[in-house]
Amino acid sequence: MEKFQFGVAKMDCFISYANSDVKIARKLRKLLIEKGLAVFLAPDTIEAGGRWSPAIQRAARRSDVVVLLDSADSRKSPWVQQEAGMALASGSLLIPVSLDGKFNELPGWLGGFQAIEAIPGKALDKSLALVADRACDRLGATWSTLPAELQMPKTVGSFVLRTILLDQFTGPEERRGAWSRQYDRYLRIYYGDDDARHGVSQGASLTFTGMIVERLALLAAGSGPVPELAAGALRRAEAFILLSQHREQGGFGRLTADRRVRGERALTLDLRHTCWAIRALVSIDQQRLAQHITNGLRWLAWRARHRDDKDDKWCWTTAPLLALMNDPRLAATDEWRQECSALTETLQADLEASWDAASQSWVKGEEQPKWRWVSADNALYVLYCLKDIKNLSEQLNNQRQEAIKGLLARSASYNGDGIGRGIPLFSEQPEIGPTAQLLEIMNCMGYTDKIAELSLFVASRLAAGQPMPETFSWNLSSILAAPDLFRQPLYPDS
Repeated sequence: MEKFQFGVAKMDCFISYANSDVKIARKLRKLLIEKGLAVFLAPDTIEAGGRWSPAIQRAARRSDVVVLLDSADSRKSPWVQQEAGMALASGSLLIPVSLDGKFNELPGWLGGFQAIEAIPGKALDKSLALVADRACDRLGATWSTLPAELQMPKTVGSFVLRTILLDQFTGPEERRGAWSRQYDRYLRIYYGDDDARHGVSQGASLTFTGMIVERLALLAAGSGPVPELAAGALRRAEAFILLSQHREQGGFGRLTADRRVRGERALTLDLRHTCWAIRALVSIDQQRLAQHITNGLRWLAWRARHRDDKDDKWCWTTAPLLALMNDPRLAATDEWRQECSALTETLQADLEASWDAASQSWVKGEEQPKWRWVSADNALYVLYCLKDIKNLSEQLNNQRQEAIKGLLARSASYNGDGIGRGIPLFSEQPEIGPTAQLLEIMNCMGYTDKIAELSLFVASRLAAGQPMPETFSWNLSSILAAPDLFRQPLYPDS
């Protein structure tokens, strides 16, 4: 299977333009990136040595919004017309932007689209800002609701919080409240254009929403605009999670492939999503949501005894289930505690069996050709699940240590700049998100080696304006749980 690079992966926004308009295209790209969006602009996004035509075609088909810069030159360009056609065929929103005010010369098939005028000159910045706002509205980003301290962040924490809040989906009801735009990109990396990915999530995941909720809940207890925004995001996430719970059975799951109206509970229940949904609800308000949590635990206790050999005994399920069974917040639930005593040893054995020594990760259960490039992703996931557990088996403890050594062995500086060291995930370059997640894990487990280098890498790359799209929000949200890094100034020399 093709290994997708971020330069041609799922994008929020694609800019189609003629070569003569590249300066305007770059100015618009900068505005969109500042609002937390992933933007494809061919000369700036395609990696050195990459083939332009396939990369452009894939990006045009995979972008939620396509901005077409219309000018005399673009109307003559077969490339621009082809890109817009591919975008329309894939269901993307098309926003025409007239650079010369000649709306009557727009191609006939654009007649049904409201165009925005952006004549180069004094009004250009204002009109491009309108285009950026229109793209954000389509994608669910809530830029206009952010306080000034997040729009112009001065600390690492405010930068990260802005990125996370902008990434939460506020669009159609079936996805509202989930961190799902990033998850779409994640699935593209795993499955490409294969329709199999629809059976995995239908566009949203309780797993990664749960990870973000756990960290975001740390900020919502205070007062002021930032905690209020965090609390608002948690309310949206809570609504999404509760709509993912089966009314009668109590388990949590994903939309089925044939019926995608989440409000009708057309759900495929599974262990993994139920684990993460319960963890999220406990983090939001364990007392108020006690009945939902209890119902979920009852279904989970039954389902854990009837696990499927094919899907339920590998790391993506065993790790969060083991973590939930060791969660002290649930210790008072008698029925659940009894289930934990009966299954903990078996779960540890299943997780141990997922380990591959050569990959230094829990990759068994994945397709073997993917082992090399998903090993870091799986290692971070399992380590996060197990980071707070003290009474693991000797073998699992050894595997945890080996996984951390393996991740650190991959660390490198970004483009050889020598400023700290980071962890790569699905590309050759180190990335902020996985580095931040490893930092959280190592801090929790009492490691001190390489902490300073990893922290320096995260802070320096954020200051360089590179949090998105090279990383995922569920990785990046680790910074919310790292107080020392969270409070660091974003531009220490300014």
